[in-house]
Amino acid sequence: MLVSSSKNLGYVILFTSLLGIVNCAGIGSKGLPEDRRSYNVAIQESNDQQMLLNLVRLKYRDNPYFLEVSNVVDRFSYSLGANASASLPISGKNVFGLGGNTAVSANPTISYSPLTGENLGKRFLSRVDLETLFILLESGWKVDRIFRICIERMGKLINAESASGPTPTRVPEYKTFLKLTDSLRKLQLNKALDTALVTKEKQNVLYINIAPDKAEGNLKIVNEILGLPADNVSFFLTTQFIDDPRAIVIRTRPLRGILYYLTHATSVPEEDIKKGFVTHTVDESGNPFDWNEVTGDLLKVHHDYFEPADATITTYYRHNWFYISDSDLESKATFHLLTEMFNLLAGGIKTPSPLFTIDLGK
Repeated sequence: MLVSSSKNLGYVILFTSLLGIVNCAGIGSKGLPEDRRSYNVAIQESNDQQMLLNLVRLKYRDNPYFLEVSNVVDRFSYSLGANASASLPISGKNVFGLGGNTAVSANPTISYSPLTGENLGKRFLSRVDLETLFILLESGWKVDRIFRICIERMGKLINAESASGPTPTRVPEYKTFLKLTDSLRKLQLNKALDTALVTKEKQNVLYINIAPDKAEGNLKIVNEILGLPADNVSFFLTTQFIDDPRAIVIRTRPLRGILYYLTHATSVPEEDIKKGFVTHTVDESGNPFDWNEVTGDLLKVHHDYFEPADATITTYYRHNWFYISDSDLESKATFHLLTEMFNLLAGGIKTPSPLFTIDLGK
């Protein structure tokens, strides 16, 4: 009887151990969706915070710096234990005791790579090409948002050209350009604006065609501003001179200029202005200039001494919280566009080996 009982006990322990192993094997697959979501959200929020941080840095004329998450590894370890006891009296019932435990531990490791070197410098200083403008337009972005952010000069029109660098001391020229982009946006809403990327004289040009029956007076405004005949229904943008009266030579901003242009939408503490930490733009009469007139309907970055509760993106810098309001849909759209453009213009940079790796499990 003793031998039979011991054998039964062994079977029970073996069954319990196998059951524990089977349960552990399912933990990884069951945890995958939640782990992936957690990392997805965390990395996306971290990227947004880094972009906002660099916008604020440029406002203070501090150098921007970008770190890319190059690798995420989450290692799981399992441990299984089991114990058993038995009381085998000479007479009476046999008494068995079984016990077991399983433990799961996660050991996430994140590697970062810096965006640095010659390739980064070239991409940051290279101007947006016409193909990129066309891709953004075809992706459904507003024409006025794209042109205002990406173009600093169109023919004789100037769009806050001085805003492509550190905050200027004098008010930039921009009003006529905004009038042009406003009319182009109205044409786009009326489905009267068509664009195409074509080749003319061995170079890419961005062809723009306007349907006069849907223009509602905006065609006249566009032609007047661009200096084209009143009945003209098409023109094309080029980065090089072409001998054609419909050709409009443009100069786009580089990626660094786009970042600078949008950083002027950042509000800073009055104390920082008085201390000279940021440039104070004034008009010809010496009155303070409100940069909201240039970029206010595109992007607004607020500041507060305390962490805001209604923000969609926040970053802490120079003893203040800088943030974009969650209810400011226009700012969120512009920030989304900035992220897409950064990926388009800087996404091809080859990063070096990870600068450092953080083991979050320790």
